[in-house]
Amino acid sequence: MPLLRCAPCLLLLPLLGCAGPYAPPPVAAPAPSAERLALRFDWPDGFAARVRGTETTQIGSPEAQETQRSDLHYRIRVERGAGNARIRYEDFAFPARAGGTPVRLAAVPGLEALAAALRPSFEVDADGHFSGMPELEGDVEAINRELSRLTARGEPLPEGAPELPTRFSAELFRRHAPAEWFPLVEMWAGREVEPGGRYTLELVTRMPLLDGAPIRMKGELRVSGRVACEGEGGAPRCVELVLETREDPLDLLPLLGRTAAQGPAGAPPVTVAAIELRETVRLVTEPETLRPLRLETQRRARLSLRLPDGRLRTDALDRGTDLVFHRES
Repeated sequence: MPLLRCAPCLLLLPLLGCAGPYAPPPVAAPAPSAERLALRFDWPDGFAARVRGTETTQIGSPEAQETQRSDLHYRIRVERGAGNARIRYEDFAFPARAGGTPVRLAAVPGLEALAAALRPSFEVDADGHFSGMPELEGDVEAINRELSRLTARGEPLPEGAPELPTRFSAELFRRHAPAEWFPLVEMWAGREVEPGGRYTLELVTRMPLLDGAPIRMKGELRVSGRVACEGEGGAPRCVELVLETREDPLDLLPLLGRTAAQGPAGAPPVTVAAIELRETVRLVTEPETLRPLRLETQRRARLSLRLPDGRLRTDALDRGTDLVFHRES
């Protein structure tokens, strides 16, 4: 079974970076007659699905706690080329300013150009591994130019138009694109598993807050038997993949007490007292193609810092997503 390539994939947005390798030996060997499933990226050219879901984020500290909930509405589409495939996110809808049903950008007069450019595409190789965003800088420039034009024109948006973002950065897309693709396809592509099997794995993640220090993540992958493809009915032909990971406590010991790279220059140093990282990914998908039906993720991170005056402060991040894919082709 091949090693998992490095990808910024798990947890805590500013804290975690790159994960790999992934080489899961079976914990419990399935029966010799069990079906073997080759998980393979095989989205046909033109495959598209309309995505509906939610994302909930809770950020907390002793001083404040904030909960944000977003409804997600967009289409994901693939264009196959010579070897690589281009993944496009398009036809976004945003909450209306007055609330209620999300509004499709493309349906609002004057926002057609923004709707077509809002999310830069990216490329993956024939095996489903993220390979880059070659047009990212130009794409982001076009998005921000259109947002600036809309702001500068001095005319109110049409009634019913949604709230719009003000500006994007290339770094935002550079970080999020592989992170979103990883649990959807790349984490699984190229593996062989057996229904009912359980596998152990190890991921290595890096923490920019601690100068890129690596942390090993221990995990278990559970594979269901064949299940019905959610929302499609018919014979059971999908599988449910559930991956649970957490930090390796022994790997954390050398990091405790280290100075955290945060705060303005010259500020008193703070040290790391404790780190807790958890993630659960649940994917219902076609094993032969990895065309998704549903993706759920739950991420939990806790970072305790020792302040210069000796007090302990714990910052918390909990993020959950639930995405349902309604196929159009």
